[in-house]
Amino acid sequence: MTDTSMTSRRSFIKAGAIVAVPLAAAAIPAAAALADDGDKARLARIEDERAIGALNRAFLRRFNAGVRPEAFSLAGVTGLSLDTAADAGDLTIDQGRAQARLACTAEFEQPLDGEGTLFEMARLQGNSLGRLSEARSLVGSYVQTAQGWAIERIELA
Repeated sequence: MTDTSMTSRRSFIKAGAIVAVPLAAAAIPAAAALADDGDKARLARIEDERAIGALNRAFLRRFNAGVRPEAFSLAGVTGLSLDTAADAGDLTIDQGRAQARLACTAEFEQPLDGEGTLFEMARLQGNSLGRLSEARSLVGSYVQTAQGWAIERIELA
């Protein structure tokens, strides 16, 4: 009896995969070795942008929850929300310092003026004379510390 060899498409795919795996594994370290400082600088910039974006979102969460640091000039503002494309706002990073201008919506509230039980009750229930929402820009200055990025100053423009 003679053994006839039958080849199929599956055997060609298996053989190709066996040959391709060592070649791909050898190419990955070679590509990493050829990466220049420009790639590292771009990666560092992307990491800085994401860290500053996360810092802004955390600040807005705390601000809207009622934690309002007096160091920042946001007097009269009762709520802030970043616009949908605000993470792609103007951001300048230079040697451990950064400046950002982000589109946002600021909410202002005119408190009730007056004295007496009815006014106190209305204020405690969250009532006011009026509320206003305006499109504004949130301008921030950031500084890089040993722990990461920190907000130096934030104000509305």
